[in-house]
Amino acid sequence: MRTIRLTWSVHVLFILQINCNVQNFIVIFVLLLISCKGQDHNNDKVYTQDVSQECKFCGSRFSTTNFTRTHIDGTLQRFKITANELILKRRKGRIIEFYDYEELFFKNLIVEQPLNTNIVRFDTTEINSLMKLNDDQTVNNLNTFDNQTKKNQPNTLGKKLNRITGNGIKINFKPYASKNDSIVLKANSAKILADSLTMQFEGNVTLDAKSCKLTSTIAIWSNTYNGLFFSEPFKFNNKTFNTPTFFQITDTGYCKIIKNIKNVDYVDNLDIIEEQMIASLPVTVQFLFGILSTPTSF
Repeated sequence: MRTIRLTWSVHVLFILQINCNVQNFIVIFVLLLISCKGQDHNNDKVYTQDVSQECKFCGSRFSTTNFTRTHIDGTLQRFKITANELILKRRKGRIIEFYDYEELFFKNLIVEQPLNTNIVRFDTTEINSLMKLNDDQTVNNLNTFDNQTKKNQPNTLGKKLNRITGNGIKINFKPYASKNDSIVLKANSAKILADSLTMQFEGNVTLDAKSCKLTSTIAIWSNTYNGLFFSEPFKFNNKTFNTPTFFQITDTGYCKIIKNIKNVDYVDNLDIIEEQMIASLPVTVQFLFGILSTPTSF
């Protein structure tokens, strides 16, 4: 019996009309172009490719392994970031690749940042400098100094860095005062919006400090208010709470509840555009994309 392996590629082209007053995105036109590739009909060989490996660098502009970036001021280390792998690639949604937007991905991301303030603050200057890693000159410098860098496509101008993502997250905040212990934030994954620098941590989110421990499945860091917001149930020193709560963490390792901050949102406009487009599609088309596990109607 002949077995055929099919590879589906779906290209979605759409035009959006934006109503600035109500911030409502209306999908005017959706064109689905579906192409199917099969095996050579003169050959009964079954193709078995690892899809994850096949598409590991799909749409990437460059990638590098064993990435390290350190900021040293005199004899003082201000900031250090390391990752097993760094990839600059086109921004991907659930079913859409945004060709005019890019994202940085860090595998097994570790950040070390000293603290010289009385509460935990991210060094936004250092984070903003990461946003320049999609600059063409920076790409060329990486290709010059790192012989493990792989260029997958020619440099293209006009791409906007939309976000930074990563997995295996570990962030060490070390107070300058040697008597104070490090404050460690861990998560399975994280994403940072390039415009607001809002950070969302997901999966086994844990903050360990001298006098407190916070755990949840999701948490949002606000650089405006310098703290962690828990919108879903979380544990505070092993006691479960269900009320959304905002915390600031002191350099001495205490978690302070800030009551006048009621909500912090992670709002990704590209996600909103895609979700509204998907919602406008017929159920049968959503099923074709694999968005629905089973069709509800035909």
